[in-house]
Amino acid sequence: MIGESPLNLPDSVLGYVLFVLLVESLMLLAILMRVTLPGKAQQFLNSMSTWLVKHNALLIAASSLVFGLFFLVKGISRFLAY
Repeated sequence: MIGESPLNLPDSVLGYVLFVLLVESLMLLAILMRVTLPGKAQQFLNSMSTWLVKHNALLIAASSLVFGLFFLVKGISRFLAY
Protein backbone atom coordinates (compact mmCIF):
# COMPACT_ATOMS: atom_id res chain seq x y z
CA MET A 1 0.00 0.00 0.00
CA ILE A 2 2.74 2.49 0.95
CA GLY A 3 4.91 1.42 -1.96
CA GLU A 4 2.03 2.02 -4.36
CA SER A 5 1.49 5.62 -3.28
CA PRO A 6 1.95 8.27 -5.98
CA LEU A 7 4.43 10.28 -3.85
CA ASN A 8 7.94 11.05 -4.98
CA LEU A 9 10.93 10.33 -2.73
CA PRO A 10 11.13 13.68 -0.86
CA ASP A 11 7.40 13.61 -0.13
CA SER A 12 7.63 9.99 1.05
CA VAL A 13 10.53 10.82 3.38
CA LEU A 14 8.68 13.86 4.73
CA GLY A 15 5.55 11.78 5.30
CA TYR A 16 7.57 9.11 7.10
CA VAL A 17 9.31 11.67 9.33
CA LEU A 18 5.99 13.34 10.20
CA PHE A 19 4.46 9.95 10.99
CA VAL A 20 7.34 9.01 13.31
CA LEU A 21 7.15 12.38 15.08
CA LEU A 22 3.40 11.98 15.54
CA VAL A 23 3.74 8.44 16.89
CA GLU A 24 6.57 9.40 19.23
CA SER A 25 5.07 12.75 20.27
CA LEU A 26 3.92 11.58 23.72
CA MET A 27 7.31 10.09 24.48
CA LEU A 28 9.07 13.21 23.23
CA LEU A 29 6.74 15.36 25.33
CA ALA A 30 7.56 13.34 28.47
CA ILE A 31 11.29 13.65 27.80
CA LEU A 32 10.98 17.39 27.14
CA MET A 33 9.02 17.83 30.39
CA ARG A 34 11.61 15.85 32.31
CA VAL A 35 14.44 18.02 30.97
CA THR A 36 12.75 21.42 31.35
CA LEU A 37 10.66 20.91 34.53
CA PRO A 38 12.23 18.06 36.52
CA GLY A 39 10.18 18.51 39.72
CA LYS A 40 6.76 18.91 38.14
CA ALA A 41 7.52 16.28 35.53
CA GLN A 42 8.36 13.70 38.20
CA GLN A 43 5.04 14.30 39.97
CA PHE A 44 3.07 14.28 36.70
CA LEU A 45 4.76 11.16 35.34
CA ASN A 46 4.27 9.32 38.63
CA SER A 47 0.55 10.18 38.64
CA MET A 48 0.22 9.06 35.02
CA SER A 49 2.03 5.82 35.79
CA THR A 50 -0.29 5.16 38.73
CA TRP A 51 -3.33 5.85 36.53
CA LEU A 52 -2.07 3.51 33.80
CA VAL A 53 -1.43 0.70 36.29
CA LYS A 54 -4.87 1.20 37.86
CA HIS A 55 -6.71 1.14 34.50
CA ASN A 56 -4.47 -1.40 32.75
CA ALA A 57 -7.17 -4.06 32.24
CA LEU A 58 -9.67 -1.56 30.84
CA LEU A 59 -7.10 -0.06 28.46
CA ILE A 60 -6.10 -3.48 27.16
CA ALA A 61 -9.72 -4.55 26.72
CA ALA A 62 -10.64 -1.32 24.90
CA SER A 63 -7.65 -1.41 22.57
CA SER A 64 -8.21 -5.11 21.86
CA LEU A 65 -11.86 -4.43 21.07
CA VAL A 66 -11.00 -1.56 18.71
CA PHE A 67 -8.32 -3.50 16.83
CA GLY A 68 -10.42 -6.67 16.81
CA LEU A 69 -13.41 -4.88 15.31
CA PHE A 70 -11.17 -3.15 12.78
CA PHE A 71 -9.65 -6.43 11.58
CA LEU A 72 -13.04 -8.17 11.64
CA VAL A 73 -14.66 -5.51 9.46
CA LYS A 74 -11.66 -5.43 7.14
CA GLY A 75 -11.65 -9.22 6.82
CA ILE A 76 -15.38 -9.47 6.20
CA SER A 77 -15.30 -6.69 3.61
CA ARG A 78 -12.43 -8.37 1.73
CA PHE A 79 -14.18 -11.72 1.97
CA LEU A 80 -17.40 -10.31 0.53
CA ALA A 81 -15.48 -8.52 -2.23
CA TYR A 82 -14.54 -11.86 -3.81
